Amino acid sequence: MRAIKAEWGLGDNLDAFNLAYLEARRSGSTDAEAIKQAATKTKTGEWATDAGYSQVQVDAPTRHAPSGLFTHVVVWYRRP
Repeated sequence: MRAIKAEWGLGDNLDAFNLAYLEARRSGSTDAEAIKQAATKTKTGEWATDAGYSQVQVDAPTRHAPSGLFTHVVVWYRRP
């Protein structure tokens, strides 16, 4: 297997993604950096990283305009 695709529209992974994103932004990360970091802080991201899929690509996540939080995220985890 060359890649793991994760897609979240609700649930624990999306909640973890949003929390990690906010923490990364508060810590001074750029928006793009925070999105990438957040993808690794989900349960799926932890499993993928542990299995050697350390390259992360997040495809155009959808945000809820008033809150700024994400409502839909597609992430690809790949091996280097």
